Amino acid sequence: MHFATYYRWLVYSFLFSPLGFGAPRQRLLDIGSKEGAFAAHLAATVDRIVCLDLKLPRARSAQVEFALADGQHLPFADATFDCILMNDVLEHIPRDQLAVHEACRVLQLGGVIWLSTPALHYFVGPEWVTQRFERAWGHVRRGYHPDQLCRLFPVGMEVHVFTWDEPCIRALQLPLWVISRRWMRLARSIARRCFEVDRRVYSSRNRSAALNGHLYLYAHKVCSSV
Repeated sequence: MHFATYYRWLVYSFLFSPLGFGAPRQRLLDIGSKEGAFAAHLAATVDRIVCLDLKLPRARSAQVEFALADGQHLPFADATFDCILMNDVLEHIPRDQLAVHEACRVLQLGGVIWLSTPALHYFVGPEWVTQRFERAWGHVRRGYHPDQLCRLFPVGMEVHVFTWDEPCIRALQLPLWVISRRWMRLARSIARRCFEVDRRVYSSRNRSAALNGHLYLYAHKVCSSV
């Protein structure tokens, strides 16, 4: 697992476990899944996992199914899944609201969406470093304000947003990328330490409201008309 994916997994588990993340599910869709490593961590509690991306990765997790499709036009019937992951994907999608509405369409009544995306003023160092990373990552926008992110969801979705400043992982993004080129296990170990520091920042009363890190979102479908 990539160090950045591992870090996101730790944050998801910390923020969302009290809200049912990791609880037994029947059908899970991971939109923008890459190799499926993130969703595969839930294989023990989910009956069926479908990972969707624009291209199929060479290395794929054996614990999940793969579908080749665009998140803006999901090839599934209404109310197919009871859980959806959108892990750092919205910032890659030009028509982000369409992608969100498509996810809500294929979500069952009572189902949940777990989502992460950069915040409005996200940065990982000097501006030129941030811009270079964003070009490499294929971002079409810098990030979101919490209110802007909530407005992407239709009526009938109950939405909660968590602001995660992550100063440690952002400060070490460039050196971690360099380390991961040769020693991914070491990069994951450092990412774990970054998470512990960032968790303490989040839990303190002095956490930043500057929207420099990531937003994490939990959305619950409470109306079948969505």
